[in-house]
Amino acid sequence: MKAVFSLIKIVLFVGVCVGGYMLFTHMQADGKRVTELNRLRASYSSGQWQESIDGYEAFWAQYPKFNQVDRGNVGQTYIHLANEAYAAGTSRKPRYDEAIEYYQSAQQYITLTAPELVSLTKIHVEAGHLDEARQLVKTLSAMNDVTPQRVENIKKRIARVAKESER
Repeated sequence: MKAVFSLIKIVLFVGVCVGGYMLFTHMQADGKRVTELNRLRASYSSGQWQESIDGYEAFWAQYPKFNQVDRGNVGQTYIHLANEAYAAGTSRKPRYDEAIEYYQSAQQYITLTAPELVSLTKIHVEAGHLDEARQLVKTLSAMNDVTPQRVENIKKRIARVAKESER
């Protein structure tokens, strides 16, 4: 009986040691993930857009269970890149297509807000993508955040650009 009791104590001791080791390694992994997320958030906050996107993509590949973490940051990063591309373009060398691509990438991560959709519509109009602009106007018309007057102004601008392109 004494031998059975000793054997039970040894099994319990080994179980506690193994459990403690597993908990310790799990906590270390959590700490590593938290450290990496903090680094990524810092790169996002400091405006290091491409580094932020690349870092999040690598993080999600390494930790697929956490692929929903900070998706909004990546979406907003693409919005920043779109705005930068649009602002950096000149009348001689517009970067409309690049800005549009960034907006489309952002849509994989977030739902664009009304102001962002208005900006995207404006870029499509300036790029001469009038069919895409008209589709966006339909979306904007259904949103409560955009006044009917704003939608009408956009429609007039599309019509004006269409008329100019016919010449």
